[in-house]
Amino acid sequence: MCAVIRAKLDLVVYLIDTTTGRIVGTRDVEFFSGLQRLRPESRGEGIYVFLNTGREDHPMRIRVKGYDDYDVDIRYSELDPRVPAHTAFLMPSENVRVGGQVISFSGTVSGLRSLEGIRLDREARHTFSSYKERDLTVALLSEEKSVPLFSNIWYGFVNSNKDSYEKVEIQSAVSENKVKIGSPLQTEIEKGAGLYRIIFGKVTGKGKYVFRVRDDTSGEMPVLFRYEKEGSEPAFKLIALRNSKKKLDLA
Repeated sequence: MCAVIRAKLDLVVYLIDTTTGRIVGTRDVEFFSGLQRLRPESRGEGIYVFLNTGREDHPMRIRVKGYDDYDVDIRYSELDPRVPAHTAFLMPSENVRVGGQVISFSGTVSGLRSLEGIRLDREARHTFSSYKERDLTVALLSEEKSVPLFSNIWYGFVNSNKDSYEKVEIQSAVSENKVKIGSPLQTEIEKGAGLYRIIFGKVTGKGKYVFRVRDDTSGEMPVLFRYEKEGSEPAFKLIALRNSKKKLDLA
């Protein structure tokens, strides 16, 4: 008589370099919940699964060589009950430069809760064509034959005025040049609006922030920032990082 062993998938974690959008493939990775070390199974580069661990909310810290520690509170009510997944956007360490040098911006802004941005010094590889709210699909215009997008990655549609963007989560590619997004669009997107990947900063207690980008151009490096302060709606500001002297003017 053979015993049947069933494994329940309780969490998937994807490791992504926030400055490049690429998978972090190093195996020098540690997971913790408080002082307890967690031991997920690797499922290829940058993918870790937790089996038969239960689905209770818990804090998690991820330590990856060459990156700042990543802290998150895993809340299952916010995850897909079928396949709970979390994408960890890792920030390269300022001291250990993995994949090239970075420029670091830091400071304190009273009441700051979140900080992210989109680099506008490159042409968008995909642009907006149409949207079907019924099935949450977006058709894209592109010279490429397919949509080379990661699942569970955040992007922004930037209109021609470049003073704000519509934040969307790309869940999957439905077909050539069509993607499924995680929630309905909140604003009207003009045809031809560029699709750009979002770079996430880190905000800790008392509004202390860190934002890093790859130092891979000699230009002004314009970034359209989206930030949120306590008691306020999200705001946007275009900043040329080469001229900002390592601090961001978010007034």
